[in-house]
Parts: sequence; structure tokens; C-alpha cells
Amino acid sequence: MRSSIFGLVALLFACGTSNPNGNDGGTNDGGNNNDGGNNDGSSGGFCSQGTLYAGNPLFTGDPLSRPTSGTAIKADPPLVWQTLVISGTHLYTRQESEVWSVDMSAASPVETKIAGTTPSGSTYDFKAGPCSSASFTQLRGLGAMSDGSLVAADYWANSIVKISNPDNPGTCTVSVIVGTAGPLTGVDPSDSNTLPPAGNANGKGAAGSFNGPQALTIDGSGNIFLVDHRVSDDATLIRRIDPSGFASTLATLGTSPGAPTDITNLTNINGTIYAAARDDINNSYVISIDLQGNITTVLGGGSDKFPPVSSGTDPAVTGITNDGKNLIVAGDGFVWYLKLDGTLTQIAGTENTIDFFTTGYDPLQPHPAMQLELPTAIGSADEDGTGSFNHIVYDNGALYYRGFADGSSAFIEKIACP
Repeated sequence: MRSSIFGLVALLFACGTSNPNGNDGGTNDGGNNNDGGNNDGSSGGFCSQGTLYAGNPLFTGDPLSRPTSGTAIKADPPLVWQTLVISGTHLYTRQESEVWSVDMSAASPVETKIAGTTPSGSTYDFKAGPCSSASFTQLRGLGAMSDGSLVAADYWANSIVKISNPDNPGTCTVSVIVGTAGPLTGVDPSDSNTLPPAGNANGKGAAGSFNGPQALTIDGSGNIFLVDHRVSDDATLIRRIDPSGFASTLATLGTSPGAPTDITNLTNINGTIYAAARDDINNSYVISIDLQGNITTVLGGGSDKFPPVSSGTDPAVTGITNDGKNLIVAGDGFVWYLKLDGTLTQIAGTENTIDFFTTGYDPLQPHPAMQLELPTAIGSADEDGTGSFNHIVYDNGALYYRGFADGSSAFIEKIACP
């Protein structure tokens, strides 16, 4: 399951009735920790119009091209948004070995690199310290604490790191919370001799260990919940890092027949974790995990459970966020509002199982929410082949969804809602 990462990217909406309380600053990989909200789906939850916010859905340049820090959000080449996190006025993302931000309140927003540099070769370094010189291997999880600092999961380094003062270059620093302390040089994913030891040990600092940590979410109390994998059999684990920095295992997936075996993204509402998951035959699940480690299915199954997904098509539900009360999930080109009782309502999108737009559709122009085409790249370009390619985040009446089309064109779309 530990394969190299070539992520895709973001597409943005604003959807649902407005949230009068706003966001408390804690957001996560594919979701947010919102402090309230009054969108219960009773008005239908249908968004009105989608408008391109960032990136270029028609970019046809070199798919390996990357922007430089200070690039305008619609300039070429587009940033490869691999996770969407909102804290305060900033939108954050990870791009391979890097963390970037956009000040959404700016009159002319630009993309600013906070830390890390993706190497041109096949080996990676890992080092904490000032953001200007810190380095990561491959980042998978990303979230924000209530104080505005960021937390990231470094996949090959088996480490969970904190990025303090991310928007102040003079004081921005990277420190290790739990896991491999580093520094590491020459980490080659194809050569196990260069990789740090993997483990699932409970403990603080270097005493705690991980095996390919991925998606994460952070609750309002400062608990970090993340996806890990058991060394012995690769079973999916939910690990918890409490506010004191102690890492432990909260739950294990795949322990009963017909249960989901893998998780792509996490969110949380009032301390309960919710996950977009799948089983070994590609059924999709939305599950909850409480603080005692109990796992409950909110909704799960094949295309019949996620209408209007075509019969025989995998729902591919990999995106999940929340509005403080219920869930918003995405897959197979659709976005749904999902109440905690399992009631599902489509709110945007049209089925699009490949990463191209249909003839005559202009992604540069606004479209009604229910007519939006929301492609996501498929196949080897995705993390782990079929992994977390549908990242969405909700904040103060806006839903952000990342899109990726035609092999190289990453973008974010914004949808106005009633």
C-alpha cells in the first residue's frame, strides 16, 4: 500500500445555507472542524452556480511543471492541490513534498510556498527546523490547529510534524510531534534499506512510531486523528495523538466480513471522527469512529446506495467534510449532503468517471451546480492507485472541491448557493 505519490487537485464550491458561526480554525485532510452551522439539508441543500476560483482546468503543459512561490492563483502552471485545509483567511494545501498557502482575503491572491521542496530525483530528505530549510519526503495528511499552526503526516519518514507560524516566514518552524525525529538523507522509497523503521508503537516523541501515516483530522480539543497501517498485515488503523503528544491506536478496520478495509479521508464533528472508506470490492462507506474506538456505518454499499451513480459503477466516495452538523461527501463526479441518520441528497455535480470534460462544456465559465463537471484524475496518477483524489473542505458557507482534468490541469471551483 506504500506507493509513491503523484497527487491531483482542487476544485472549489460554496454551498448550503450560510454558517453564522464560521470556522473555528481547525481544518483537516478533506474536511474541517467547524464550530457550528445551521445547514441541515432541509432546504434541499442545492447550490446555485459554480465559478472557477483557482488553477486552469484547460492547462495542457508539462504535467510535471510546478509554479513558483508568488504565482497568481489562476496562472500557469497550476498548483497541484493535494489536500484542502482552511484556517482563518488562508487556504492551505500540500503538493508532494511541500506545503503552500493562499490568503483568500487578498485582492489578488497568490500561491505562497511555506516549507519543503520536492526533489527532482527519486530520493528525499527529511529535516525539521526553520521552514526556509526544512524538508519532507511525501506529505499525505494536512490539518490546522485552533492556534493556526499546521500538522502534517510525512509518509516515508513515518513522522507527524507541526508547522508553527506558517504565514510568518521569519518565525515559521517545523518540529516533530511524534515519530521519526530525523534528520534523514537519501530516503529512497524503492530501497527499504534507506527507510526509517516502521512501527505502530504507542508513546511520545520518538517512542511513538508509524507505518505510512496518511489522512488526518484535528478536533477542537487538539486531538490529532490519523490513518496508519499495521506493520504485521497492513490493516488500516486509526491512531490518536492527544494534546500531550502521546500516540495510541484507537481503532482497527477490516476485522469483520463485509466491513470497510481502507480509509481515504477524515473529518470530525464534536469529537466523533467520520471517514470516507472502501472495502476490498470497492464498495464505498461513510463510517463514524467514536472516542472509544467503536466503528459504525453511516452509509455503505455500491452504486444503489449513492444515487445517481450508474449501476455497476464504483461510487468512489473519497472526499468528506462537514458543516458542523452533518456531512458532505464526494465521489464519481457527484457531491452529496449526508445527514448523520444516513439520509443522502445530491447537491452538485454530474457523473464523470474519467478526467476529461465532455464536448461543448467550458470549465472556464460559470455553470449551475447540478450541471458542473467535476473530473478527478484516475489510474496511476492517483495516490496509491485509487487513493485520496476527491478532497473537499467546507468553511463558512463555502465548499471547496479539488478537480483535475486532461492529465495535467488542476483547478478549484467556487459555487454560489442560495
